[in-house]
Amino acid sequence: MTSSITCTAARWMARLHAQDCSDADRQAFHAWLAEDARHRLIFERASDVWDAAGGLAPSHAPPAAGPGRAAPRAGQAMPTRRAVLAGGMLLGAGLLVDAPRPAEAEIYMTATGQQRRLRFSPKIDVLLDTDTTILVPPREGHRRMILRGGQAAITLASRNHPYRVETDTHALLSDSGQFDVRLVDRQLTATVLAGSLAVLPRARAAGQPVRLLAGQRLRVDPDLPPRLDRPPIEDLMAWQSGRVAFRDTPLGDAVREMNRYSVTKMELAPDGVAMLRISGFYHAGNTTGFIHALQALLPVRVSPGRTIRIMKLL
Repeated sequence: MTSSITCTAARWMARLHAQDCSDADRQAFHAWLAEDARHRLIFERASDVWDAAGGLAPSHAPPAAGPGRAAPRAGQAMPTRRAVLAGGMLLGAGLLVDAPRPAEAEIYMTATGQQRRLRFSPKIDVLLDTDTTILVPPREGHRRMILRGGQAAITLASRNHPYRVETDTHALLSDSGQFDVRLVDRQLTATVLAGSLAVLPRARAAGQPVRLLAGQRLRVDPDLPPRLDRPPIEDLMAWQSGRVAFRDTPLGDAVREMNRYSVTKMELAPDGVAMLRISGFYHAGNTTGFIHALQALLPVRVSPGRTIRIMKLL
């Protein structure tokens, strides 16, 4: 049984480090962790082995075959030798699972609809939003963290050296102030509420460094040029009080955002309903209340079920 769990942990390790790792992958990973206390223990020990083996370089990592995901077909790129060695080391670690060893990084995460506050020092406060995963290297909680997905609000008191937030593509540095970092559907969003924030691409091809000042937001999408704007502050902070803000937002975008906070999912019919616009503040996770508001504000009808389907009125 332990060997089977270790094999699954190895596949999850590769999946979470893959460039095409999606929000659905991360949700499935969280569900797997929650199934059995041994899953988290073995995964944390696997983290140590992965980093000892060097992992996969982000710029060369092939799409990994996660649990329930088909292995590469003939003609597709196969995992590198390093990845195969890492998998072999993980299998070996399964034989020694009773020998405790510290994980290479502390893993902090939230489930769907959950928020979590962390204090890494008297000068560093971090609030994690729903479905968020961060890694904190050992003894570096006061210096840096790695955002794998989701959203985090970070408050820094004045420091002698900058705090660093890393994603696969960018590094964000600040020595004081408040800022919000979001990584959802491969889009990186950085917003400064107070102080300033330097956003540095980790590869030259990813763009130029940007310094953000209070009130500015930077959005970086893999397929679009970076966009800089100044959205309303109350909208930016809404999620921290359990609300979601929309201002003339396409319903398709609004439903995707509301779905992040609830296990009850909504889907839109392919009849143009996604292009309807909605505004207002809504309680995160309250799908029923959101549906009632849609029916009152927009020409839509709803088909209930395990997934709630929203359609245009005929």
